Amino acid sequence: MSTPFKKQNTENILEELNKKDVFGSAMDRYSVTKLLNVVWARQLASQVSAGEVIVNFFNPGSLDTGLHRDGKKTIQLFDRFIGRKPKEGGRLVMDAALAKGSNTHGKYLSEAKLAK
Repeated sequence: MSTPFKKQNTENILEELNKKDVFGSAMDRYSVTKLLNVVWARQLASQVSAGEVIVNFFNPGSLDTGLHRDGKKTIQLFDRFIGRKPKEGGRLVMDAALAKGSNTHGKYLSEAKLAK
């Protein structure tokens, strides 16, 4: 997934992204939000040592949580047939929070594995 992130040079990115007239498509906003989460987590990890707290950011993959219940039927079907059950997603959260060691500090985990 990628995004052109057109508002990246704005003085206050969060304030700018909060404006309705710059929302754009839902997929673009989703991508920008994911990117900002990665940037924030990397910055946080650079401010603390793994000896203090291990900072991981992760992607559990597709989950069938009902999040898209008001969205398009194709996305709902994708979630239903491809997505993990919430319990499996919870295991991935716990893996990132409790099972991973200092070698993952500041790294991105995708489905419980280190990823670029």
